[in-house]
Amino acid sequence: MRANRYGVFTGLAVILFLIAFGLSMLPPANGIPVYGYAAAFCLLLACTCLSPLSIQLLRGILKHPFISSTSLGACLAADQITRTPGRNSMTLSALMVGIAIMVGVGVMIQSFRATVETWIDQTMMADLIVTPQFGMLEASKAKRDLHFPEAFQLVASEVSGVAAIDPYRQVRIQVDSTTVMLVSRDFRIHAERSRYLFVEQDSDYVLERVFKQQGVIVSEVLARRLDVEVGKTLELPTSQGPHNFPVVGIFYDYATDGGKVVMDRTLYQEFWGDASASVLIVYRDPKTNAEFLREQLKIALTPLMSITIISNRELRAEILEIFDRTFRVTHGLELIAVLVGLLGIANTLLTAIVERQREFATFRAIGAGVRQIQSMVFWESLILGAIGAVLGLLGGLLLATLLIFVINKQSFGWTIQFVVSLSTLFGAVTVAGVAAIIAAYLPALSLIHISEPTRLGMISYAVFCLKK
Repeated sequence: MRANRYGVFTGLAVILFLIAFGLSMLPPANGIPVYGYAAAFCLLLACTCLSPLSIQLLRGILKHPFISSTSLGACLAADQITRTPGRNSMTLSALMVGIAIMVGVGVMIQSFRATVETWIDQTMMADLIVTPQFGMLEASKAKRDLHFPEAFQLVASEVSGVAAIDPYRQVRIQVDSTTVMLVSRDFRIHAERSRYLFVEQDSDYVLERVFKQQGVIVSEVLARRLDVEVGKTLELPTSQGPHNFPVVGIFYDYATDGGKVVMDRTLYQEFWGDASASVLIVYRDPKTNAEFLREQLKIALTPLMSITIISNRELRAEILEIFDRTFRVTHGLELIAVLVGLLGIANTLLTAIVERQREFATFRAIGAGVRQIQSMVFWESLILGAIGAVLGLLGGLLLATLLIFVINKQSFGWTIQFVVSLSTLFGAVTVAGVAAIIAAYLPALSLIHISEPTRLGMISYAVFCLKK
């Protein structure tokens, strides 16, 4: 009968996994990954249904002659856990969900951060960035609209030690009721000194083609949102009226969530008649020190306009600091989830101690000490923690896969590389172990009141309890 029950729960877990897989294949509803969220719920529920099977498998392992002969307490603890699979499965579910959330969200954040770092290192190769005087990444709309006139750019290009300047112009336009960032820059300078990460083909090859064909490149997010592909055309509202531009490449971009269109500066000036720049991207002469060049630029440009000059290293640090600050709140949510699992284990053990007074009396009657009984309680908690950690790691890795390739993709359109850090997995296992030890402390402490009665008293009490 008990084996059938394990089979039923295992079969239910398989069905839920299949449902989760099917839901993850469905498109978002009105831009919201509703089915992705439902798939995550089914995924975690499927992992909880594996709890009874996990308990039975662990009991079989601990029943092995070698293990049972070396750790009788662990064997007795496993046997006790299998007597009440329903209650212990609920306890495991709470801990498993907590660990799964910790691993899933942790892997997702680490993967996102690693992807952003790779994107920064491979695409942001300028030595210095000159902007109007405000925080480059945190500015009001009014300040973002400030720009450098063409005369200002000419003065900057003549500063000693400047090898090249890429005037970067960014404006907002509406494309099919979607707000899009339109960017213009000098593709020849960018191809020589920096690069884009394209979904297909090499950066230099695509930039050469887009310059010759007088086309545009679009970010991955916008391409998916507007259903744009390489070889198609994209209609943009110019100052001369709507115009179709050929799409030559699709690139990865994590700076905007609405999408970005990039064209060469000469093409932008032709259709918009705007020669200004929002930012000056400065490449230094290899013989010139970056800090020295920064001071030279300040001396030359500050009398013309209040500016901020930030180095590549400072920009990278600022981007990652904003990223880390954005996801800092998730650590509190992970802690709450683990605390729920910890309280679940403690509650289960306390309930079991109250219900097992006869069993403890029998152990005491045959000579078991209080510490031995406490050790058995600790073993029960550790076993529950171990199973919760294993199921949590399984559920967490599957949840991370769902978050990265389904929910994130449908919500933002970004491609994130799946990166698993061993430190995250080790940390989750450590948290599960510590939670199990803490959860067992109070239940084990409650056993101290068991005194050292005489042998006759213990036997009499045990007989009384067994007859009751």
